[in-house]
Amino acid sequence: MPKLLSTTILLFSALTICAQVENIDRLEVRVPNIPGYQTLKCDFHLHTIFSDGTVWPTVRVTEAWQYGYDAIAITDHIEGKPYRKHVPIDYNAPNEIAKDEGAIKDIIVIGGVEITRNMPPGHINGIFIEDANKIVTDRVRNRFQRFKVMTGDYAYIDSIDRSDKDYLLAMEAVKKQDGFTFWNHPGPPGKYDSLTIYPEHIELIEKGLLHGIEVSGWGAYWPEAFQWCLDHDLALLSNSDYHYPHDISGKLSRSARRNYTLVFAKERTEASIKEALRANRSAIWFNDMVIGRKEHVEPLFYHAIKLYKPHFVDSRRRKYVKISNESDFLLEIEFKSGKSGGYFDDIYLEARTTQILVFEPGAEAMEGIVRNFHVAPNTPLEIKLDLQAAEEK
Repeated sequence: MPKLLSTTILLFSALTICAQVENIDRLEVRVPNIPGYQTLKCDFHLHTIFSDGTVWPTVRVTEAWQYGYDAIAITDHIEGKPYRKHVPIDYNAPNEIAKDEGAIKDIIVIGGVEITRNMPPGHINGIFIEDANKIVTDRVRNRFQRFKVMTGDYAYIDSIDRSDKDYLLAMEAVKKQDGFTFWNHPGPPGKYDSLTIYPEHIELIEKGLLHGIEVSGWGAYWPEAFQWCLDHDLALLSNSDYHYPHDISGKLSRSARRNYTLVFAKERTEASIKEALRANRSAIWFNDMVIGRKEHVEPLFYHAIKLYKPHFVDSRRRKYVKISNESDFLLEIEFKSGKSGGYFDDIYLEARTTQILVFEPGAEAMEGIVRNFHVAPNTPLEIKLDLQAAEEK
């Protein structure tokens, strides 16, 4: 083959490959790292047309790219296949399809499924699995055979476990693949009280079959679930559970914040994410709230801000100090000390903005709370802004 023709063909092939990559802007979400770890933004609960979602798996990757995620898991229902007349029941297909797109867009795609049962135990996600087909129990497989003679496109078979705890077989299959399981949406949308953790959940925890709980999802936050995670040494998660498409029109908005599970990983790899979740190094970011254990939430706050040395001292010896929020968090700070008379003073430090604080004469520190950073249910993070640790301008 002539050299010119060969070069032309290679160039054409390269241009064709490039043309297939969608040119969609990415919203670079700024979240601070904490000492020793990278803070990765993750969503471990997503659906496609391979269960009851309405999008192709690659769309979930594109959405993750657009909204600043590092990793996702597609967790289609094993027991819910409403489009089975049109989409083959292939339990591994969604993640196999998504992984190629993830490689292009530098999004880590983690294998997953949703084990769908009535409460208790409810819906359970299994992630970091290699073969979804091995999670399917015989009873589920037999039930689908029965549905072949029925009409209609939608059938959930989530009540099969009432007599013999069939769900245990599915969760044990996840464990055999060294997977990680968590309890999805422990309460209905908008419900904030009277949630219950059942004996079945305690049994799963004691058997090492349940490792985390969605503390927020479905547009809700469940403080009880946060307390259960603290009581039973479980990881906290906040996921979208999207079934329909998210907005991929290119109109990016920082106010339209999605759910994020913040994972504090040693490296930006699937293995490191798995290790971090098993070690309970996670927090959640939902509706401008940051929720997690103090050892994670506290450094997130202090690495989100910069406090500077006083740039001006007035005739009354009051010190004027700049404080900058270098993250995309909203910081709702309520001060309790450091001002004359010890009265409360509030600031709302928006993402990537700077304000000026006034330290009263003799005050070298301000103490307070961050109202939207919680380290236990209804327990805001306590903070201290110390001028001794402030930076030069």
